[in-house]
Amino acid sequence: MKNQAAIRRAMLQCRIYCCGSKETIGAFRRFRQSELSQATEPD
Repeated sequence: MKNQAAIRRAMLQCRIYCCGSKETIGAFRRFRQSELSQATEPD
């Protein structure tokens, strides 16, 4: 599962670098926030 998250993160970063669109950056930030909240929540 960690590997999938790393792949998704890399894909999002690539889109940010390639497109440089604010929408993509916003989506990436939301993704990071949701990822962090999931990591801090106990199972």
